[in-house]
Amino acid sequence: MSRANSRHRRSIIIGVAALGSLIWVASDQFGIPLENIAWMFVYTIAAAFGVIAFAAVGAGIWILLRKLMNRD
Repeated sequence: MSRANSRHRRSIIIGVAALGSLIWVASDQFGIPLENIAWMFVYTIAAAFGVIAFAAVGAGIWILLRKLMNRD
């Protein structure tokens, strides 16, 4: 395994562990129920897909306008 792959895998593992500890702290220390955390996760994923869809529509309109303007 190359050195870059090793660093990449280590970064992913550390990131996942950090996220897990963040969820644990939110649940244990602040008393947030896991059900609320799960719903926040679902809303975050939905918002991310919404932003991606909005950007795709904007890019599509941009490309369409460029094609219409370049017709000669």
